[in-house]
Amino acid sequence: MSLGLNAVFASNTSDSRTHKLHILVVGEGSTEPKPGTYTFSYGSKVTVKAIPHKGYIFYQWELDGVRMGSPDSPTITITMNEDHKLRVLFVKESLTSSLKKAAREFPQFPPSVGDSSISYTMLDDFPAGFYYYAGNIDVAFNRDELSLFSGSYVEGSKGHLIVIGGPKVMPFDWEDYDVNFNDCDATVGNKTYTAVYGEKGYAVILIDYEDDTIRVAGITRYGTRAGLLWLLDNYPYLGGKSLLVVEWIDINSNREVELWEISLVQVPF
Repeated sequence: MSLGLNAVFASNTSDSRTHKLHILVVGEGSTEPKPGTYTFSYGSKVTVKAIPHKGYIFYQWELDGVRMGSPDSPTITITMNEDHKLRVLFVKESLTSSLKKAAREFPQFPPSVGDSSISYTMLDDFPAGFYYYAGNIDVAFNRDELSLFSGSYVEGSKGHLIVIGGPKVMPFDWEDYDVNFNDCDATVGNKTYTAVYGEKGYAVILIDYEDDTIRVAGITRYGTRAGLLWLLDNYPYLGGKSLLVVEWIDINSNREVELWEISLVQVPF
């Protein structure tokens, strides 16, 4: 059985260097070769194929945190001139109507720690017509205590209103959407997500374009930031009304929320 590997060695046959390829999967699917860690000779060319499970489709490749290849191609070839981390994302087929497949460069973001200007700077990256109201979250994303603040939304403003916060922020109706929060976890439908502070976080995002509102409820402050970063990267491809769950895992253990560490993990509707 072929493992989908196509090794081509460098012209310098005396070069004995090797490099590792880490293959990770997000969503329901697998790869050929299977997810795991492999060692290849320097200069080898390695082809990896994405294999979605039933009901899912291939969405994108990420190589060392950068989106690579065509969104329509489930295969990617990597030259092993250094250690690489390859991640493949699979999403539900039902998402294709709201998440358009597109190869896009990652935007630049402010650091994930610092003073309260982070929240304002990040939200200012949204185009004109977005306003926000936030409450019961840590505006610096790196403090133990919570700080209450309200953003730039003015009653009567036209455009999308971004509401940041969970069950203690108006309109207090998350249970109507079968979402329940409890300390460091949230239950969405029949699935529970548990955050580990500084290591793993989640955000529940409710989008209602008919109402011109987007609600981001983070589980820990890391989850809040992850939800905002994911939303900022994907808002042009969202529409109608939908409930989403995104997950952040601190893959490189630097306790900073980075876009390449954020994944879409559930779409109840």
